[in-house]
Amino acid sequence: QHKALADKNVRLALRYATDKRSIIRETLGNNATLVNSFLFNSERNDHAPEFNTEMALQVLEASNWIDSDGDGIRERKINTDEGSTTLEFSMVVPDIEEFTAVAEAIKNQWAFIGIRVTVEPVQIGQIQNNYIQPRNYQILLFGEVLGIIPDLYVFWHSTQKRDPGINLALYDNKDVDTLIEEARKAKDSNQHRQLLNLIEETITNDVPALFLYNPYYIYLVDKDVGGVKLNLIPSPAERFSGINQWFTKTKRIRK
Repeated sequence: QHKALADKNVRLALRYATDKRSIIRETLGNNATLVNSFLFNSERNDHAPEFNTEMALQVLEASNWIDSDGDGIRERKINTDEGSTTLEFSMVVPDIEEFTAVAEAIKNQWAFIGIRVTVEPVQIGQIQNNYIQPRNYQILLFGEVLGIIPDLYVFWHSTQKRDPGINLALYDNKDVDTLIEEARKAKDSNQHRQLLNLIEETITNDVPALFLYNPYYIYLVDKDVGGVKLNLIPSPAERFSGINQWFTKTKRIRK
């Protein structure tokens, strides 16, 4: 709901201006893994993040987003028959300590490049009905659970821009639509992975969203319980996937 966010250069500058490592270290106590993609096992997540303040400033300057009145906020006239549009956004976040802390960190980082953010914490019970369903936001900080082998249809297909779909960025790319449909019909894992890589590359280049981190799921196990093997847990419920192997007592038996 903000004209400036239709400008890819603005979205790219926001990505360059976001120091994910600092967010994870300072606000999450290092209890998260940095991500650069919406795919769980993406090779992009192993690469250094794109945090580069100078590059963010260059992108904005090159696309004529300039603080011409010296108030610390960049602006530009998008349409000749309208006034200037300012880089001043509201960010809707669930009213949960982790989310509000991350939002405040992002707000401070973006202020350095001339972008003002107002953080709007919303009770979790209201955010679905009042903001997500009607897509009533400019920027939304939210979490998504995709799983290790995701079906990207509800998250990125253009038909899912409106409720009950969860294409929260209102992303619309017909090439990606076709690739997602082909991925759903892929006959083997290699073909499926190739299609996912193409989808990932296209979406990354379009910058419809900023991917931040995967939070750790901290799960405590009583020291008297044996046989617990926790590897990848893409969703909390899967911590019980090997529960049939758990035990609490052992004894020697004669064979």
